[in-house]
Amino acid sequence: MVASRPRNLVLAIDVGTGSVRAALLDLRGRTVAFRARQHDQIVPSFGRAEQRPADWWAGAVASIRDVLDAVEGGAQRVVAVAACGQMHGTVLIDAGGELVLDSVQLWNDKRATAQVSAFSASSDVQSAFGRLARLQAAMDRSPPARSARSRGDAAHAEGLHQFPADPPARHGRI
Repeated sequence: MVASRPRNLVLAIDVGTGSVRAALLDLRGRTVAFRARQHDQIVPSFGRAEQRPADWWAGAVASIRDVLDAVEGGAQRVVAVAACGQMHGTVLIDAGGELVLDSVQLWNDKRATAQVSAFSASSDVQSAFGRLARLQAAMDRSPPARSARSRGDAAHAEGLHQFPADPPARHGRI
């Protein structure tokens, strides 16, 4: 009988503008292993910035495999997964879950500058942001929000330890 390994690592994944990074951290937040895969930024002309979502996926698969292989029993020891990525990139998919476009605009693409300027000139943007900030502050003070924060971590963490028996494999297993 093979002894089971302790589940004591967090897999962290970051899809950034220049690379996909994967790390294994112990439960005190110390980095145990780190791997990254770079991907290209497509700049067809001044002010344009695009990338291929397929490159993000390939980089994620490769960096995750690499980091899990870097630690003995890495995959079996993962207790939680944390992921983040670059903002404001819209990836269109069709009804079958396939990419509509080969490349997508990035957060730093400047093609909409004229439209943003026109909107800002015709709208009270500062007032709208002020209203949103007041609404968020009120929501944070609400009894359900306070209650969730006070009960939350321990009770919610129990659900983080449950992994699906067979995760969907639309684009292949990692």
